[in-house]
Amino acid sequence: YFKIKTILKKLKPRFCLVIGFQTYEQIKNNILKIDNESNIPNYSHRLYITAKSNDLSLFTIPHLTGYHLSMKKMDKIRNVFFDEFLN
Repeated sequence: YFKIKTILKKLKPRFCLVIGFQTYEQIKNNILKIDNESNIPNYSHRLYITAKSNDLSLFTIPHLTGYHLSMKKMDKIRNVFFDEFLN
């Protein structure tokens, strides 16, 4: 976790795309203090997670090799990503 902390400290990003919910949990439990987290459920699965840690916004999507998402769900994730985080 030291290398990730060093990279975040040096680069000071405003935004981070996290691939995989397990990766997000590792970041949340070991690297960053999450201030504001929103799980966006889709029936029995999480579709995406938005979170903040100080000035850093996190957008977490499922790891695509493990989830079998329909194109409709992928479009929803893509639209949220581009509308909320890249504007």
